[in-house]
This record gives sequence, structure tokens and C-alpha cells, in this order.
Amino acid sequence: LLEGLLRKHYRNQRVENINLGCGGEFIRQLLDGGRGLDGENHPSRYKTNIRSRYKRIDIALIRYGQNDWKLEQRKDIAPEGYSEQEFKKDLIRLIETLRKDYPGIHIVLETGTYYGDGSWTDGISRRYWKVVRDLAEERGFPLVDNHKRWMEESKGKKVGRLLEGGHPTAAGVRLHAEEEFSVFRKCWPNRLPRAGEGKEKKRRVGINEKRRLVFEDDFSRG
Repeated sequence: LLEGLLRKHYRNQRVENINLGCGGEFIRQLLDGGRGLDGENHPSRYKTNIRSRYKRIDIALIRYGQNDWKLEQRKDIAPEGYSEQEFKKDLIRLIETLRKDYPGIHIVLETGTYYGDGSWTDGISRRYWKVVRDLAEERGFPLVDNHKRWMEESKGKKVGRLLEGGHPTAAGVRLHAEEEFSVFRKCWPNRLPRAGEGKEKKRRVGINEKRRLVFEDDFSRG
């Protein structure tokens, strides 16, 4: 969905939109591998699915937190305990790893799903979305605030039309894509940048120049 919106808007650029989301994953599992929430051991997907496959990434959208907070209840995975502070460290580590391996990469942070007011899950996840918002402000990263948008869309309505079994419905996926696109259009109104290019740099863009976007999120988009 997002790729279609981007291609329609940035007509003179080729856009390659790669979704590398994996259901149930948290940042430490992505980077280091090891025991997952399913109790199984997993390899580092960052090493096997990202670093070894893609030599260049221009823009990375990062949406983690949806499963990271669950480590608060998983002493078998995080015996030292887990909190928003640990999540912030993990998020910064992911960002710095991407910056080291892909110099000049543009980082975009995202908040995640809204589960409904009074929801136990939403009460916990809100603390983690605050970390994402604060870090985006501290570092000057663009922010896709999906949680806020979902709250606005759910006023007077049932959040169930956007969410089923803890995952976005087709309507929820579309809402994510629309919010992501709105941030892209605001940050880069005329053209998507290559890694290393700043907002102020302008030059003629050939139609065959490709922009590679990679999504990192902790649940499958559908």
C-alpha cells in the first residue's frame, strides 16, 4: 500500500519498498538472535536477512516496542529485568547499527498499535511509545505517530475494525500506510533522498534512480 502511494507521488523516482517485519520479534532478537517470545532459539535476522542481503538502504522506518515491552514478564529472556529505559538503549543500538552499516541512512521512527482506552496492553505500550516520541524529538528524527492516529480514528468507534487478534486488519494496515505516507510527503515533498543526501541538496533526478526503503517492525503487516 505504501509503495503505491509513494510511486504515485514521486513519479520521477523508482521506489523499492522492502518489508522486513517479523511477527513477535523484539529488538534484541533481531540484532542478536537467541530465545524468542515463542520459546524457540532464532538466528540474528539483522545479520542473515538485512546486512548480508542489502548493500544500500536509503531510508529505514523502525517500529519496535510492540513486543519489547513483553520482556518485562519474561525473566527467561531478560533475567536482569526490562523497562522503558532498556528499550531506549535497544532502540538507540539498532539505530546506531544501521548508521554504521549504512552510512548516511535516513531514520524514521514509528509508534505502534492502539488497543483501546482502558486496555491493559495499551496501558503498558503507551510507556514505550513515549520513549519513541521522546527519542525522535531528541535526535530530530521524523516520527510516524500511528498510535495517536489510531486513537483519533477510533473516537466514537470500535477499535476492532482496525485490530483483530492483536494485529492490524486490512483497514488498520491502510491507516498505517496513509500515516507513513503523510510523514514522507511532509519531510520530502518533491523527492526521496538517497543515503547521505540532506534536505537542502537538490539536483535533477533520473527516472531510473531507485530509492530503497526498509521497514523494521515487530509484527507482520499482512
